[in-house]
Amino acid sequence: MAIARQLLNPYRVHDEHGQPKSPFELQPGLTFQKTPILSDLRVIDMLELAMRHDIPEVKDRKGNWVQSFGPEDDARLFATAQFRRYQELAEKYLPKLQDANQIAALIQGGEA
Repeated sequence: MAIARQLLNPYRVHDEHGQPKSPFELQPGLTFQKTPILSDLRVIDMLELAMRHDIPEVKDRKGNWVQSFGPEDDARLFATAQFRRYQELAEKYLPKLQDANQIAALIQGGEA
């Protein structure tokens, strides 16, 4: 998707500041035909939303979990860093999610 986004960027509509408009829109006179690789331009919109392109400063983006990777080892390193504590966190927090009444009380401002 990242490559498709870059390849299509010169052909999309941009705003007065030179930024790509959202939702993704091709310049007048151009039409998109789906392919086995890209069936809908809205997929690029979803990528940009996940990348938090609505926030101009990268340092201000929170929850940006979408990453581009080169070598397979880079992807493996990222996944390991994100999920290496899964078992520890599951053991700590999943039991607390068992009691629906306790969760409802906490949400409503009551005591657990």
